[in-house]
Amino acid sequence: MHFNNLPPQQPRNVVTSVRPTIAPTPAPTRAPTRPPTTRSTTIRTTEAPTVAPVHHKPAVPAPVSHLSPGK
Repeated sequence: MHFNNLPPQQPRNVVTSVRPTIAPTPAPTRAPTRPPTTRSTTIRTTEAPTVAPVHHKPAVPAPVSHLSPGK
């Protein structure tokens, strides 16, 4: 009903105003959200491999020592 009362130039202005508002909104929102996600993944990936070898090292010598005296 409102669009019918408004001239053809009015609705065109609304679309132009919405377009520039949607473009800059997703851009800045995605940029700050990506850096924190990449940093968290890098910290977790670095901790995973560091903990794995540390736990595996003490576990490997344990069974080897038992096999040596057993033989």
